[in-house]
Parts: sequence; C-alpha cells; structure tokens
Amino acid sequence: MANNRNVHHTELPKLTNSSTNNNYGEWKTKSYHKLCKWDLLKYVEGPDSDPPNIPPLHPLRTYHGVNDEGHLSTTHILGNAVKHEQALMAAKPWITGDHSTLSHIIVALPANQLHLMQHVQHAKQARDNLHSHYQPRNLLCTATIKSQLITYCCTPNMNLTTWLTDLQKLYNSLCNLGHEHMSDHKFALTILDLMLQDDGWTNFVSGLQSKVHNSNDRGLPISFATFITAINNEYWYQHKDNHQTSSLIFSARFKAQKCSNPKRPCTTDVVASSTASPTPTKCVRTVNPSKAHLRCTNQHCKSKIRHDSSDCIAYMGTKQNQYRDWWKGLWNIHLPEAQHSKDNNMPPKNHPLHRHWQVPTVHQTNTADNSLDCSTTAQIHSTDSQANSSLAPDIYAWNTILSNYESVA
Repeated sequence: MANNRNVHHTELPKLTNSSTNNNYGEWKTKSYHKLCKWDLLKYVEGPDSDPPNIPPLHPLRTYHGVNDEGHLSTTHILGNAVKHEQALMAAKPWITGDHSTLSHIIVALPANQLHLMQHVQHAKQARDNLHSHYQPRNLLCTATIKSQLITYCCTPNMNLTTWLTDLQKLYNSLCNLGHEHMSDHKFALTILDLMLQDDGWTNFVSGLQSKVHNSNDRGLPISFATFITAINNEYWYQHKDNHQTSSLIFSARFKAQKCSNPKRPCTTDVVASSTASPTPTKCVRTVNPSKAHLRCTNQHCKSKIRHDSSDCIAYMGTKQNQYRDWWKGLWNIHLPEAQHSKDNNMPPKNHPLHRHWQVPTVHQTNTADNSLDCSTTAQIHSTDSQANSSLAPDIYAWNTILSNYESVA
C-alpha cells in the first residue's frame, strides 16, 4: 500500500471523554476525512470493510491401519496448505491496512476507554463498538440542544446579532454530536421561523422564504450562512443610526470615547452638607456563638436570650445591679418591677457613668398664642463625651413632661 507511507507520521484526533461530555461527534467527522485522505476508510465502512474469506489451514494427515484383508495399510488425506497460503497472500494487503486503521483508532482513545477494544480484531469492530457506546449517551444531550434551538424565538428587546450568534453556537453543538441531527437546510428554515414578526421584518422574512421555495423548486442547496449574512446586513441597515448598535460595531472607538468622558460623580449640596448634622453610623451587633443557645431562667428578666441566670444583672439575678461598662439599656432592671419608674432610670452609684449623670435641661419656644412650638427639643448636657455617646441612644429613658398633653423625648 503505497499511500500508507505517511500514515504513521500523523494520527487521528484524540477522543476526549468525561462523566458528562465527550467529543465523539466531532471525532467521528474528523476521523472520517482523515481516513479518506489515507485511503483507509474502506476498512471501517463499505463492502470492503469485512475481512476476506481465508479458509482455515488443514495440513496433510496420514492414517495407519489394517484393511479388510488384515494387512497393514497407510492412508493420506491431502490438506489445503496451498489454498490457504494463496488466500493469505491475497489478503495480506487488506490485513496490513486493517491493522494500521485499528492501531490509529486505539491510539486516539483515552486510557479509560481502552476496555472497549478488548477482543477486537478488525477496525470495523472497533468503530462499531465506539458508536454503540457513545451514541446512546449523546441522545439526551441532542434532544435537549435541539429543543433549545427550535424554541429560541427572537423578541423585540433582543439584539438580533447576538441572537443569531446564540443560534449558531447551539447548531454547532448539535453538529458536534452528529451532522445527521439537523441539516443546513433545516437550520436555515428554523431561523426564519424564529425571526421577529413585527412590521419591520415581515416583508424581509417573506422575501427570504420566497427564495427558499425557489431554491427547492430548482433543487439548489440552501446555506444558512447566506441567510445569517443577509439578516445581519438588514439589521445593520435598519439600526445604522442607533448609538448602541454602532458601539457594538465600532467597539474600539466607543471604549475610547467612554474613557475620555468618564461619568462625573454627583455633587452634594454645600449648604445642606454644612448645616445638617452627620448621620451616625450604627454599630453592627454581633452574637457570640458560644452564648447563642443560652436562656435565662430568672422570672424577673425581660430579655432571656444569650445569657443564663448566673450571668443575669436583672432583679433576683446572680449579678444583680452589676451593669457592664458598655451597657446601653434601661438602668432600673435591677430593681423590683414596682420601682421601674423614670426617676430610677439612671446608672447605679457603683457604675462609672453615675458621676457624669445630670438632670436634662429642656429648651423650648412658645408662639404668640402661648402654645408649644413643634421644634421643642430636649438636650442632655454632660461634661464627659463618653457619657453622651452612651446615653444618647436611649431616648426613651428621657421623657420630660412639658404639659398635661405633650411630652418630648
């Protein structure tokens, strides 16, 4: 076989396989054309793919025995060594080509698929084993991709160029699993069925459908690439003045303009920012995971979570009246419930904040009709900044009675 001189210098493409994906469809197509180029395709398909008929070898056999007259005699049965050798010599070119094709197929397989080649003697058997192994696995994937493709309709809010690109990707994935699943002609008709049906595209799609019917009548093939080119050209013509469309085509210029004109940050009102008081940032409260499951059993404790009775500072608790330095709650929970008054809502004498505690002063303005102005405020004056920051959040603890009907916190 003169054309097999370069066969060993190149190999078939590698067949990749994973738990979910494989490239068997792509591999089968590329291998088909490679074997055609090497004149080896006849060993995997067609009438010459079956092995030639070589009769089994029967050598000359000699038998010794006694004849009917009681004399010793010898009988020779001729074998087929000559015919077997002639058939073997005639089939030698086919055997060489078949072994070469089989070796190319085996080398292309991943290591975890070599078990498929056990007891395989000819290239056609190897090809059939691969087909029966991968084809059923790809049927579900084929059905999924085909369903996605034929239901992917173009809507008015879609970019038509991007939509066509998506369709081509789906079609390429389908073809990688096998060209027989959808022809170019069928894909071109599918594109027309999924196209926009608004007033701007109805006439254009009708024109393409007319070309399809004319090509069918004349027996001419239809290429989906021609349809895609025509649709892209029409889309560009209809949107040539659209800034978004031009930015996709002239992307380099669009990015340069965008970088040269960055969006300016929004400026704040100088007067408002200078007069308004800053919004305090609320500290994020974190929960100690080691105490998240604890529950207090003290019946006088109002908040029973994340501590137990041995760590409770409420009335009748083990640590009654032992407020932490960071405490920001009510200051009278260590007293009996009957004494939970506003007058008693102050740090105890053993707490560091007690010496900074002062009675709040009320600033108010009265209008001409001697009524209380709505802008009345209550301010807490202290000589210590820590005390102010600790007391300010608990506005419910400072409720000063201004009249019989209104109070300001």
